Amino acid sequence: MAWTGCVGHECVDTQAAGAYISQALATTAGRLYNLSFTAAENGGDPSEMTIFWNGALVTDVLNPANSTAPNGVTFTFNGLLATSTSTVLELHGRQDPAYLAFDNVSVTAAVPEPQSYAMLFAGLALMGFMARRRKS
Repeated sequence: MAWTGCVGHECVDTQAAGAYISQALATTAGRLYNLSFTAAENGGDPSEMTIFWNGALVTDVLNPANSTAPNGVTFTFNGLLATSTSTVLELHGRQDPAYLAFDNVSVTAAVPEPQSYAMLFAGLALMGFMARRRKS
């Protein structure tokens, strides 16, 4: 668990600045990943969290989990694209004047849905049919 007592928008508005936790993750370029974590606060508004994935802002949420400590609220972001073999994840948070905590952070490779496989097989079948038709 990591928590911050940072006050003000400057805690969350810029990558690699303010109040944040960061981790460089080993990733596969071109692969999609899913991020899940729990955010909990022991106060009311104002509060804010921002998430950066590989330098890009994923979300900026005002008052994400007011007065939910200790259990918090689970957030999930799917389909985050890795562009290299190392991807930096940053979780920024502020809670004026109490705290915002992050816990149970999980990053997993996205598993293609069955519809994706069906489209792939349909495309391969169509290509096979067209190739066979050209030979005739």
